[in-house]
Formats: sequence, structure tokens, C-alpha cells
Amino acid sequence: MPAEKVTGRVVVIGGGETGCDTAVYFAMDKRFDVTLIGRNRNLTKDAGPIAGSALMKHLQEYAKGIYSGTACTAINDKSVTCERYGDIFTVPADTIIIASGMESLAEEGEQFRKISAEFRRIGDSEKVGNVRTAVRQGYDAAVQI
Repeated sequence: MPAEKVTGRVVVIGGGETGCDTAVYFAMDKRFDVTLIGRNRNLTKDAGPIAGSALMKHLQEYAKGIYSGTACTAINDKSVTCERYGDIFTVPADTIIIASGMESLAEEGEQFRKISAEFRRIGDSEKVGNVRTAVRQGYDAAVQI
């Protein structure tokens, strides 16, 4: 999302590497008050120890709020409703950025097995990952064919 379309109080939903990186990006810009909401208690768990530590340091320094172990239960045009440890609360928002997890498209990918002599599941049809792993899986599949 281009920064010129983001305004005021920014809520980023998603505590993985992408969500945390997005939150840091906007939080370091003093025009925005950024709150990060992540479902997992361990934010940045997919970023690796060094990158995750750096992201958490920047989040703690720049973000207005950080909520781990928190589920978003509702979104409207001015706020996000959350549940954390049984408590329900609302976070005001002018801009809401969703950077939450993905689900594998394994079932959709299997539809192509019948129409090809060679078939390999790669990328999100195998397991949700990132661009780096999908490209590597594509390369490996091409070499095997």
C-alpha cells in the first residue's frame, strides 16, 4: 500500500514477518500512529532470530501499540475489535492493513494433476511459504522434469 494512501492511526493485522515489517515501515514515519495486532504470542516467528530481533526492537521503539496473542474479531471503517486472553477491546483506526497468514491451496492445485504427465506441487499449493521458497521449489521441479 503506498504511503500516500495511508492516514493517521494505522492498525496492521498480522504478526509474521510481513506484518511486522509493514508496521515498522509506517511506524518509523512520524506521521502515523501504528498498532500491530498478531494472533501468535511469538511475533516475527517466521523472520528468523536475527531479523526477528531487529524487527521487535524497532516495533518497541516506534509502534504505538503491540498486541501479541490477540485475535481480531471485527473490523469496521474506524476501528478493529480484538480479543486477548478473554478481554475484548477496540483499537481506533484510520487505516487498516491486513498482513495475516495464508492457507495452502493444496486442494486447488490437485485439480491439475490429471491433465499433465508430470505434476509437482510447489509454492502455496504445497505449503504456505514465501517467494524465495516458491522460486526454489519451482527450480527444483523444473530440473527434475
